[in-house]
Amino acid sequence: MRYWDIILWILLALVAACAAINFGTFAIKGVWRKKKRNQVPVIIFIVFLSLHTNINLYAINPERTYRYTPDQYGLKYQNLIVETEDGANLLVWHIATNNQGQNTMPVLIVNSDAGNMGYWISLAYYLNYLNYDVWMFDWRGFGGSSDFEAKKEMLFYQEYITDLKAVIDQVHQTNDMPLVIVGYSMGTIVIQEYLKSSPHNDVLAVVFDGYVGNPNLFVSHLAEEGKLIELPKGYAYVDKPIDVPVLIVSAKQDKYCSKDNISSLNDYVKVVEYDCGHIMSLSSFPGEYVSELNAFIQNLR
Repeated sequence: MRYWDIILWILLALVAACAAINFGTFAIKGVWRKKKRNQVPVIIFIVFLSLHTNINLYAINPERTYRYTPDQYGLKYQNLIVETEDGANLLVWHIATNNQGQNTMPVLIVNSDAGNMGYWISLAYYLNYLNYDVWMFDWRGFGGSSDFEAKKEMLFYQEYITDLKAVIDQVHQTNDMPLVIVGYSMGTIVIQEYLKSSPHNDVLAVVFDGYVGNPNLFVSHLAEEGKLIELPKGYAYVDKPIDVPVLIVSAKQDKYCSKDNISSLNDYVKVVEYDCGHIMSLSSFPGEYVSELNAFIQNLR
């Protein structure tokens, strides 16, 4: 075990109890009920992920090896390979709904700029319990997807938009229903660019956690703090509304992606705020987070 992992596990012991107490709100609201699977490892897993995935923020930092896979947490899933229009192969995990023979709303989880999709299995676990048709994937250069040389200093790559399009097409072909997309940090940029650049009747709504907004302003804010991040060559931000309902998850301790920096996306934006850091709302407030997400999706019907 690496030295940093030992430190993380010590911190885990200190905060796991707090996470478990907050997790109880999920049960109180009647969303979570007793199941055959043991929930304690999942609670601990969530806290560990929060510590592990927020070490390197605002820098492309992929991991090729999966520390966490769906089967480790009792989830049945399919490994799929989806080819993009420019020939990249993306690894996709499809965690089908528990309701056999029933088409339920597909939800696509879109990663941030660090780690791989394995770090978001906690959300997939909850969504699967709530009978959503869950999809996850890795960008090129991440996890089991095709090789791709990426600079850590880049905010995002235009190729990631191509990746997202290919996965959305696959989801739509498998489940002929509009999908909900839940995106984190860098993933919010890619989703936003996708929605602005092409017709998207296949997208019902989006959830932005760690919403970046205008990448030009975001890069400027980081530069003021001495962190130099680059945008793709030739990239030009287009200030264009997104014409689907949006739920924005904001964190009070996130000075770059706070709700104060959110401009009006459209007339269908809801903002919820939690007292935590960048993309740590799920791990810090799992009960409230999942209940809010579920209510948002159910209100779309």
